[in-house]
Amino acid sequence: MPEPLLERALTAAEGIKDDWARAHALAPLAERMPESLRTEVLERALTATEGIGSEGPRAGALAFLAERLPEPLLERALTAAEGIGDDGARAGALASLGERLPEPLLEQALTAAERITSDGARANALTSLAKRLPEPLRAEVLERALTAAKGIGAGALTSLAELLPTRCGQRCWNRR
Repeated sequence: MPEPLLERALTAAEGIKDDWARAHALAPLAERMPESLRTEVLERALTATEGIGSEGPRAGALAFLAERLPEPLLERALTAAEGIGDDGARAGALASLGERLPEPLLEQALTAAERITSDGARANALTSLAKRLPEPLRAEVLERALTAAKGIGAGALTSLAELLPTRCGQRCWNRR
């Protein structure tokens, strides 16, 4: 996109009053910005996301931004996710961010996931975060996710099953 057109698009995006719409307009524009401006535009998108009043849309916007945010902004995004009160929305935001978090922040995300009171949402968040963990911590977190998932239905168990060892033989059968 020619620079004058990019500047006009950025000005238009920043003029959007609705925080959700502004965040969703700024994030893709940031990818077209010169490297020197990209982080600044993504920071504005994150600020807009933090201003979204409804928790579900805020979590969705965080998930939308997660793949685009540079590492210096991930901690702030994680803090925003932790502040979401709705368990399902918080679990979704944590799962999306977890794919990109550096190790110290991944531990913080695990702690936040453990505080989710809904068993299904906690199981989903833990399962998503476990994908990034080394053994034996991965197995430990999957065990906690399985404990949370017991009795809540097929959804959480299906995503959890994809991460379990392919064969556990008699040991698994005897644990029933």
